[in-house]
Amino acid sequence: MRLIGMAERALELLITRSLTRTAFGGLLASKGALLKDIADSRIEIDSCRLLCLQAAAMIDSVGAKLAAQQIGMIKVMAPVRQQENM
Repeated sequence: MRLIGMAERALELLITRSLTRTAFGGLLASKGALLKDIADSRIEIDSCRLLCLQAAAMIDSVGAKLAAQQIGMIKVMAPVRQQENM
C-alpha cells in the first residue's frame, strides 16, 4: 500500500506539471497522448489498490493460506505493469 501511495503522489505531480508546462504552443494537459497516459496510470493504481484490499479482506476472512492466489496477483501486478510500459 505504501507503493500505491507513492504512485498516487507521482500521478499528482504529473498532473500538476502538465497543467503548468507548455509545449508546441499549448499546455501539456491538452495533448491527447498525455491524457491517455494519465488515465492509464489512474486505472493501474486503482486496480492495484483493489487487489490489495481484496487480498486483505480474504486474509481476514479465510486466512493467508487460502488467499495465496490473491497475494500472488499483487506480487505480479507491479512488474507486469512496468514491462507493459517499456
